[in-house]
Amino acid sequence: MTAAKARATGKIVRKSIGAPAACTTWDLKEQRYGNDRAGVFISKKRGLAVIVAPGRVRTPQGIGRNSSSAQLKAAYPDVKNGPLGFTAKVPGNPKASYVFNVTKNGVLAVILVSNSQDCLQ
Repeated sequence: MTAAKARATGKIVRKSIGAPAACTTWDLKEQRYGNDRAGVFISKKRGLAVIVAPGRVRTPQGIGRNSSSAQLKAAYPDVKNGPLGFTAKVPGNPKASYVFNVTKNGVLAVILVSNSQDCLQ
């Protein structure tokens, strides 16, 4: 989805934070972040690249904020620790992955990422 199509949904608002020049940054209207963070990244070349799930959202497998590490591993047995966080394939969507930010207390954030994204390093 292009930035124009995403904006036309009425569900995002533009932000200007330090993102790669290849991308624009946005927030979901229902989940706004402070000045140094964004909830949506859209690649100028590839379209919608990253969505940080609002706090109450869970994956179809039931994983969301405050899920335990054990629950995460049970839902996604192939989860791997990578440069962006714990990464798992999105079942039924080979073009996307989940990234889970995990602390000792469990899942802090769920992020849906296009596998071809060029916004996060």
